Amino acid sequence: MLLAKHLVKFRLGLLCCSLICAHFHYSHAQASTSTKHISQIIEPSHRDFSKSNFSEYAYESKRFPLKPFLYGKKEGKVTLSFNVTSAGLVKDAQVVYSSDRSYTKEAFKILREAGMWNPGMRDGITTNMKCKLTVTFKAPIATNANLRQAKVIHEGKILPTNKIWYIADGIYLDQIMILDLKQSQALLGNDTKQPTIIIKENEGNRMYSEEIISKLNNIDSSIFNLYINDQEVDLNTWKQALKSHQHKNFYMDASYIKASKINAKLEIQNK
Repeated sequence: MLLAKHLVKFRLGLLCCSLICAHFHYSHAQASTSTKHISQIIEPSHRDFSKSNFSEYAYESKRFPLKPFLYGKKEGKVTLSFNVTSAGLVKDAQVVYSSDRSYTKEAFKILREAGMWNPGMRDGITTNMKCKLTVTFKAPIATNANLRQAKVIHEGKILPTNKIWYIADGIYLDQIMILDLKQSQALLGNDTKQPTIIIKENEGNRMYSEEIISKLNNIDSSIFNLYINDQEVDLNTWKQALKSHQHKNFYMDASYIKASKINAKLEIQNK
């Protein structure tokens, strides 16, 4: 009987010891999980920019496509999500939000041309991480004109409507100049009822178009300031220079559009 009592006490002691050990292991496991949960995480950053500077880079490097501007859209926003791999590569870029398809293309272009990233880190080990990029657009040109019906001159030719929409996605606002109705009438004739968009050639404002030059034979000198080899001239001198066919380059200075006037310039071919 006495032996049985001691045996019961011994078993109760073992049970208590087991519970204490179990509690210790459980607490230890909890502590380990908690430590891992608050481990240091370093988010990816662009290799050449800090996080804030990359946003600034994206803002400054974006360009404004012509197509949404023709629809009257002067502002927009695109948010992209993407993964930065442990090797610093951008993968799986997707659209989270976009106000226009043309803006989306431009945002993807910025991300694609940005180059390599410093990968994110977790517990000191490089790892894949998801990021977001938001790019806002605001047109640098202010106009209330209805440009959907505007005449568009490209490479010296007035484009048919279907051709305009075809190329507009690859044209940016820094590549165009807009003539108001009065300027358009001076350039294209009094029957014009819409403003005109001139798409600049690759060499800036220089326009090599014989068609535009011939239209300017009937130019209204109260609208255009006329220059030959950088010297201001009167309308008769300008017309004589055009008739001589010695001109090398003709261009209009878009930066000078003020008070319904444009600088029209002619360079005469040296003999």
